[in-house]
Amino acid sequence: MTRLQIKTFTSGAPVLAAITFLFFLCTSNVSAQIQYTGIVQDNTVTSFLASYNPSSIVDSKTKFSASFHTNFARISNFASNNYLVYGQEIKYVEPRNPGYVRSSTNVDIVNLKYEFDHKNAGAYSFRLRTLRNLEGLPIRWAHNAATGYGENLFGSADGMTGMGMNRVSYTEHNLTYARTIFDRDISLLKAGISLKILNGIDASYFNVNGGSYDFLQQNTEIVELTDLDANLVRSESNNQQFYQHRGLAFDLGVTYEYRPDFEKQYYEMDGAKRNVRYDINKYKWKVSASITDLGFLRFTKDSLSSYNMTNPSIQANSGNFVDLGGLDPGSLIAGPFDYVEDNIGTFSTQDTSVIPQRFGMGLPTAFHGSFDMNILRPFLYFSYNISLPLHFKNDVTQMRGFFIHTITPRIEKQNWSILLPISQLGNGTATVGVAGRFNWKQFTVFLGSNNMALLYGQKSSRSRSFYGGIAYNVFYKVPDDADGDKISDPKDDCPYDPGLAAFNGCPDTDGDGIIDKEDLCIYDPGPRSTNGCPDTDGDGVIDMNDMCPEIPGLGIHYGCPDRDKDGVIDAADRCPDVPGIELNNGCPLDDQRCCTDEDGDGVLNEFDKCPTVPGSVYNSGCPIDSTNINDINLQEEKEQVDANNTAVQIEDSASVDLSEQFITSKSELDSLLEGKNILKDLQVFFDVDEATLKTEERLKLDKAFRVLPGNERYAVILIGHTDRDGSLDYNLQLSKRRAETVQRKLKEFYKFPGEISVYYYGEAKSIHSGDYTDELKAADRRVDVKLILLPRD
Repeated sequence: MTRLQIKTFTSGAPVLAAITFLFFLCTSNVSAQIQYTGIVQDNTVTSFLASYNPSSIVDSKTKFSASFHTNFARISNFASNNYLVYGQEIKYVEPRNPGYVRSSTNVDIVNLKYEFDHKNAGAYSFRLRTLRNLEGLPIRWAHNAATGYGENLFGSADGMTGMGMNRVSYTEHNLTYARTIFDRDISLLKAGISLKILNGIDASYFNVNGGSYDFLQQNTEIVELTDLDANLVRSESNNQQFYQHRGLAFDLGVTYEYRPDFEKQYYEMDGAKRNVRYDINKYKWKVSASITDLGFLRFTKDSLSSYNMTNPSIQANSGNFVDLGGLDPGSLIAGPFDYVEDNIGTFSTQDTSVIPQRFGMGLPTAFHGSFDMNILRPFLYFSYNISLPLHFKNDVTQMRGFFIHTITPRIEKQNWSILLPISQLGNGTATVGVAGRFNWKQFTVFLGSNNMALLYGQKSSRSRSFYGGIAYNVFYKVPDDADGDKISDPKDDCPYDPGLAAFNGCPDTDGDGIIDKEDLCIYDPGPRSTNGCPDTDGDGVIDMNDMCPEIPGLGIHYGCPDRDKDGVIDAADRCPDVPGIELNNGCPLDDQRCCTDEDGDGVLNEFDKCPTVPGSVYNSGCPIDSTNINDINLQEEKEQVDANNTAVQIEDSASVDLSEQFITSKSELDSLLEGKNILKDLQVFFDVDEATLKTEERLKLDKAFRVLPGNERYAVILIGHTDRDGSLDYNLQLSKRRAETVQRKLKEFYKFPGEISVYYYGEAKSIHSGDYTDELKAADRRVDVKLILLPRD
């Protein structure tokens, strides 16, 4: 009894193929392919690749992945089917060997992958598979079927021994484990294994042991079968509780990667210097190999539908027997096995004794090999893949896969990839396909085909494949570090200002141990007792507010000394060691007959509460010292009595250095900006009592300074302001801190190459008067940023 070699069934018929195809049309996510041509090398699509090579799931770019995907593939050596847009015609291509049509449909309903660590990973998938084969079709019959039985070759009988077909449908629970065997700098080796628990749904096969056929007319589907000797075997499907169809299978895979630039995978973050990146491709080239579907299913036969049949002469409708119509609705209702049973077996002599009670269906075992190389970093790759069917039985119960080898150039980036697979198939045809992947947040969508001849104007082809899917992923990534200080944002107390690990990512520009957001003088080192501001002379008045920063003095005199305690600072006192009066530049008045001032302090005895002790005009002629300075409202007294125009005296004194950055009038600002080419003028706003940049203000700076033409010269003027809440001195300091915060951002983050000048108003130039609402206050809490285009040298 001769047995036939079978590989896969025609596009003809089962319900599952139709459902899959309709789902593809409706969702655009279901496609199909021969071994997921091209996309198997994409390093971002990982969860479903366990079915191609189990080792691919470990040392990947995802911690977790869940996906749904599906594929459909069909190949023939004689029937070239039109694409749907061109109708359902089939063109005949004369084969060298007996005709075959093979098809495969896979639907992965759930596919889960999880990496326990970077050396161990596991995966689980549940999928539905249907494989079909038509094999050994005589060449004349193949011609007649491909031409729709309208141009039949007829008139002489031909043998049909070896003709047959089979079909198997089953579900598959796939458990995968993969492990990194070693990771030695430039070399990495990983391997994986899958255990598949199979549950058969249905299996049938038909094979011809002997006989001949002849078509009776030129345009009829009726074929006459003579001396037919054939086997029909079908699985029991009426009572799955008692007739369970089980099976086991294995997949094995291994991958080797060559990584000459392995040092580039390390990065520094949060104090650790050799953190490994898993969000990038590390190899220059890699090679992998796998064997899949190593196993079989055992079925219990349906005793009423399994037998050897013999018939000396019978006519059959070859359109129902051999249907090449793909998804023709009639073939879905009554498949070829139903037709053989009802219309040939019923009218033939049946012998059930030659059919065993249980039969096995071998899975389409295949060897897969691949080589992938990075041609141009970081995105251009070139790969080669081959899938080679391995057949351990040579009869009708062996399901057979597809032979295909492919070269695939691709562009692979973090969020998308595009692939152009160029393949040669076992039927001798060469095809050009296309595939792509797109990432949106945590989701990945991929689809493709190994044959997109439709796009190049071809109307039909002898191979057809589509595949596609959608996945949810938890990607590995380098922790966010917005300011680039190597302190990750979740651990960075100042995520937008580069800082030091010792201060949880906050900067300390002047190195005084006080972080900038708590330091009132970020560019001048100072002690914590003065909030980081220097006090050179140690008189308790910080240098920024001290008009005599190197000589200890009193706060009431802005840090300047008054040795004779006459209320006139030494810098303006022409008699610094002799108490006097401001009206006489700190010198005592000569005795006046009309008016007596015994102590010479400028307060007449009539009004002097301390007539014999020189004192201050601001304390009714009594001295001001540590015993009473806190009880006197000196600011109010000074505003009411400026006895000798002290401000002018101080200004005229060569020993007093007023800060050049303190602008006191609009005319000063106008003079400062006169003749300047202001390229950009923007305002950066701050929260109450804050000198830290808000996100929206940082983005405002980012837009203005991220990209500046490199062939120009620039300068920046920064002018700080505050609202009118708080004291004059504090607001002056706060406006300076705000301006310096922007200055530091421009220097250290944007690497601004030009000169940056810092000025500050304090509250002196509030742009609003009258009712002072919260909105008006917010408008005053700002730094004016003026980008100036300088003349070229």
